[in-house]
Amino acid sequence: MPAIASDIKRLFCSLKTYLAPVGVAVAIFFSLQDDFVKRSDWNTLSLYMYAVQASGFLVAYICCAVPYGTVFCEDLENRYFRQRIIREGVGTYVRTNMLTVYCSAVLTMASGSILFWIMQVRIPHGHSIDVELYNQGRLGFLVSSGHFFIYFLMTAFRIGMFAGALAVISAFLSIYLRNKAATLSAPVLVSQILRGVVIRQMSFETLFFPYGKVFNHEAANAVLTLGISIATVVLFSFLTEWKIKRVL
Repeated sequence: MPAIASDIKRLFCSLKTYLAPVGVAVAIFFSLQDDFVKRSDWNTLSLYMYAVQASGFLVAYICCAVPYGTVFCEDLENRYFRQRIIREGVGTYVRTNMLTVYCSAVLTMASGSILFWIMQVRIPHGHSIDVELYNQGRLGFLVSSGHFFIYFLMTAFRIGMFAGALAVISAFLSIYLRNKAATLSAPVLVSQILRGVVIRQMSFETLFFPYGKVFNHEAANAVLTLGISIATVVLFSFLTEWKIKRVL
C-alpha cells in the first residue's frame, strides 16, 4: 500500500496529469474535418465517434502516456529506481508503477473525452442519431433508449483501456529507449503495429472501439476487452521486471 500511495501522490502532484486531458480533448477536436464540424445535422456523439477513428486521434494516445508513461525512463535517468527497489523490491516497484501508468492513461482518455463533450455544449448530443448503425456495434441499446452520455462514457473508458495498454507497452520500451520523446511517440507506432494483429477477423485496436463486436452477447465482449487489456498489463509487468533485474 505505501508503494502505490507513493505512485498516486507522484502522479497527482505533477502538472502533466492535469494538462494531458486537455491535450486529449484538443486532439479529438482537431481530428474532425471542417465540413463535419460545420454541418448542422451532426451531434456530439456522432462527432466523437467520427473523431476517434480519424488519424488525428493518434495524438490522444500520446497525451494518455504523458502523465506517467515515462516513469521508468525518468527513474533510470536520475537513479531514483535504486532507492525504490531497495525499499520495496523489484516486483512491487514494477507492478505499482505499471498499474499507475495504466490507470492514469484510462482516466486521461475518459476525462479528456468528457471535456470534449462539455466543449460541444452548443451542439445537440443526440440529434439525428442513426440508431440502426449504433445497434450493429456494442452497447447499441443505450443509444436506442436515449442514454447518449452513458454510451459515450462507456466508449471513452473502453478506448481508454486501449490507451492504457499502449502506455504500459511504451513504459516497458522506455527501459530500452531511455528517451522521453521516443517513449511518448511509441504509442503511435505500437497502435499502428497492433492494427495488423487480427482476432476473429478484427484488428486488436478495433476490439476496443464502438463497432468492434466479436460476440453477440455484450458481457462476452466486455470480458474479452477487459481480459486483453489486463493481460497486456500483466505480461509487460513481468517483462519489465525481468529487464530491470538484468540492468541492476
